[in-house]
Amino acid sequence: MSFVVLAGTTQVVNAQVAESPVKEVAQQDEKVKITVDELPAAVKKTLEGVDYEGWNIETVLHNKTKDSYELQVKKDADEKTLKFDKEGNSIV
Repeated sequence: MSFVVLAGTTQVVNAQVAESPVKEVAQQDEKVKITVDELPAAVKKTLEGVDYEGWNIETVLHNKTKDSYELQVKKDADEKTLKFDKEGNSIV
């Protein structure tokens, strides 16, 4: 609280210090390019299923932060990204 004197009158002013907002810092995912041979056996087994038949793997990234795998795949003109955990489960 502070007092301000203006032209002979006294006024009480409630001063509030604005708190700075808390900033959340998101951890940057650490992704590294790996080869298909470096994929866990469980992910390779999943990729052998009929759902992935005919798809060619273009790029494989290992997300070290989340211990997951991101694959860029292509079939004819179609391209998509697939994500798996280390057990070969699809991540949405």
